[in-house]
Amino acid sequence: MHQFRVLFGRALTQITRDKIPLMISVFTAVFFALIVGMLYMHMDKNQRGIQDRMGALFFVVVNNAFGQMFAILNVFSKEKLIVQREFAARAYN
Repeated sequence: MHQFRVLFGRALTQITRDKIPLMISVFTAVFFALIVGMLYMHMDKNQRGIQDRMGALFFVVVNNAFGQMFAILNVFSKEKLIVQREFAARAYN
């Protein structure tokens, strides 16, 4: 549990240091929340409305999955080198 707390604290510090990616992720979250809110605002409560909701939900889920995947791919190459160096120094059990 101690190792987890240390690594989590380091990751949180790294995320808050990079202001531009943090602001971009907050902006995209708010932007897509507004879009989804507008999509649901005038949907009917019939079969067509249910299909529209399913399509909107699919769009949101796929968008979030790919957005998170690309964010992780950008960080992974840097973090991999750090973890390999710390593992070689026996910093982890």
